Amino acid sequence: MEIAPPRSEEITHPTLVAIYRYWEGKRRDRAMPARSDMEPTELGALLPYIYMVDVERAPLRFKYRLIGTAIVHLLGRDYTGRTVDAQNYGAQHAAELQAIFSIVIESARPVGWKGTMFYIAGREWLPIESILLPLAKDGHTVDIIFAAFVPVRAGTHAAATKPAKPGQSRLIPDPVIAAPES
Repeated sequence: MEIAPPRSEEITHPTLVAIYRYWEGKRRDRAMPARSDMEPTELGALLPYIYMVDVERAPLRFKYRLIGTAIVHLLGRDYTGRTVDAQNYGAQHAAELQAIFSIVIESARPVGWKGTMFYIAGREWLPIESILLPLAKDGHTVDIIFAAFVPVRAGTHAAATKPAKPGQSRLIPDPVIAAPES
């Protein structure tokens, strides 16, 4: 997994831009919003692409709180209530996901993710674009990751810049979010 320089790339998919703008609106003048600020009824058509990960500490663990229906359909299974560990993902994929989630909690800033992913044997690698956004009850210590991913089609900017090999991905700390279309 490559970690790109901060603000080196844009998150461009309209669904992800809308989710980021929602998070930003809930953040107001704080470093990040809390889970209690998020209203599922306000998310409407975005909800199927959202997932939430609880951050447990001592020891550090990540557990899926919610996974949208579009993600469940893409993955072919529902990981809600499961932890990110070798038993559920295999050692390599669990370590990669844990590293991604750790960057979000350590930076307490949005993180973009572009590349290819798939965790189910026998299925093709899927080109994706993703945004991971921190939530904190106290405004400082990340306790939930509010995230989304969408598949990207060949010929789009996100697909054109994806790594060539299956399983490769690029993390973008504090990504540039595409400007709204005029």
